[in-house]
Amino acid sequence: MKTLLFIFISLSLHATEALFDTYCSSCHFKQHITFEQMKAQKQHIQAPPISVVMERIKKFIEVKIDDEDVQKAVVTAYMKDYVLAPSIDKGICHVNCYVQFGTMPSQKGKVPPEALEEIVSWLYDNY
Repeated sequence: MKTLLFIFISLSLHATEALFDTYCSSCHFKQHITFEQMKAQKQHIQAPPISVVMERIKKFIEVKIDDEDVQKAVVTAYMKDYVLAPSIDKGICHVNCYVQFGTMPSQKGKVPPEALEEIVSWLYDNY
């Protein structure tokens, strides 16, 4: 039973990562790099790497309640909202990212809601 559960969880995580690959990786690559490394490679990338994005989101989305489930719910809600209706007003990217890449184009109608829910949860858990 434990083996089947492990296989199911592994396949599920792989499937969610595949959703990121399908919908997000054409702009955001998964390699963990620092903001400084990103600046050095800026002419070769289309958008900030997801590791840089997630570091920034987790740093600036404040939740006063010391509860990991609440933190995850707030952060992933922000991510879903931003992906569907991005704007510089609600963005938390470093100003140089906006200068280099502009504002992210809306993914409304491009990413199914169920896929977006899985992607933001996977991102929160893995970055």
